[in-house]
Amino acid sequence: MASALLARCRPGTTAPARASTPRRRGSATRARASSRNKNSNASTRGAHTALTAIASIASLLRRRASGGGAAVADAPAEVADPTRTRGEPLPILPDAPSRASDSAKLRTASGAPVQFLGISSEAFARERGEDALDVPARARASGVNYVHVSHKSLERGADLCGLRKLVGDDPVKRKKLFVTLGMSAKTLREIIAAEKKSAEKKKSGEKKSGGDGDGDGKGKGGVLGGVLGGGGAIYGNGSTERAITTHVERCLGALNTSYVDAFFFEDVERGDEVDVVASLRWMRRSLLVVPDKGRAGIDGVVRFVGAGTRDRCVGVRMLRCDKADVGGFGADVAYDYDAAAKASREEGARDTAAADSERPSSSFIGPATRPPCELDFLVARYDMTHVAAERSMFPAALIRDVPVIATPSNARELREAAEASGSMPSESDLLRFASAHPAVRVALASPADAAALRCVLSHTGLHTTALAWWTPILKDFSRRVSPPTPRFQRPPSTPFNAN
Repeated sequence: MASALLARCRPGTTAPARASTPRRRGSATRARASSRNKNSNASTRGAHTALTAIASIASLLRRRASGGGAAVADAPAEVADPTRTRGEPLPILPDAPSRASDSAKLRTASGAPVQFLGISSEAFARERGEDALDVPARARASGVNYVHVSHKSLERGADLCGLRKLVGDDPVKRKKLFVTLGMSAKTLREIIAAEKKSAEKKKSGEKKSGGDGDGDGKGKGGVLGGVLGGGGAIYGNGSTERAITTHVERCLGALNTSYVDAFFFEDVERGDEVDVVASLRWMRRSLLVVPDKGRAGIDGVVRFVGAGTRDRCVGVRMLRCDKADVGGFGADVAYDYDAAAKASREEGARDTAAADSERPSSSFIGPATRPPCELDFLVARYDMTHVAAERSMFPAALIRDVPVIATPSNARELREAAEASGSMPSESDLLRFASAHPAVRVALASPADAAALRCVLSHTGLHTTALAWWTPILKDFSRRVSPPTPRFQRPPSTPFNAN
């Protein structure tokens, strides 16, 4: 039977003639003959479908064995073809629980968890080639759903066309992405310093110069202009509030979207903690942040807020800040910390000594029954050259239930580490190192082009799984077994379904 079917499938051969049956009279005889013909046609069609599917799977297996497909789970990283054409998609990243964040604060608007690997716009927005513009689409096709827009990309007017096309085209696809926006803490520091200086001059009776605003904190039009009236001003004339809203507005316009999933201040240094926390509380009070059970883009333009730092002592101090009362966003709830923790808040040297100590961080943070932290997430520098965060900041983040987003070192720090150790770690090595700690939920990478993105994906083991290898085969099998047929239309006639 199988040889006969293969002979019929082979081109250039003719189908054997049907055996003729003697013609009999009677309706019952004709009905039995018609039933036999239909059963024979159905079995022939089923066998042909199965043989076609087997042939397609065999052809795909031969193609993958020759190096044209995705890397196999147990194959080395060199299996990935570096000469992949631009139009060929990258392998699909499965939503594996081990590679997805389990934190409720790192979920997309559709409820999907954020994958472990995230990409930053700082590298590919600097390039102007087609490969750089294609990085967001290739990363999304590989399963990456975390995209970070750096403040440097917005300040220098970088080309975000690839990211804008990915984010702003389809609202349904937008809900499946987690877009974060960073603002420089240095900019916030300079504005607040100017505001404090102006307030001191005004208080001392000197004539105010410059005229930064009318003091009511109201914006001047735009998407966010109407939300500034109820929040008041942080320091006097409202320049800080206008700087924050202008930065968020610029990002919303650049990406053609109505909201961002997360906003945080980058590179917070010692002495900036109070101003950063005050700014985050002002954002919550002014309804910039989406409240609980609110709708993104309607009830607010930012879903979560946080902070980023390279100093573990700054991170621990911000992790101590409690979310203000539900009724009025008042002051922090006072807790009786031990003497070492109180001294560490007042003096930087003692704070560093307390952070380097080996005592449990529960006494360093406070009672476990205290209100939730003001930060929804914390961005920290963490790799093999920055391991001091493991002593105090990461245990404190685990106690406070604050997810950590790890960022790798820059090129200069990596070169210094390579001169000291004799080996240059790659970006994939940094990502693998960051994934080992339980406090780290997302690790950021900055691929400049498609080749760098392919290298990161192939060496981190994010897409070299059995599910990612079999997904294209199963999709092709389903298309061949059940091809799409327009509604209310007969399927095309073939030699195998003709009566």
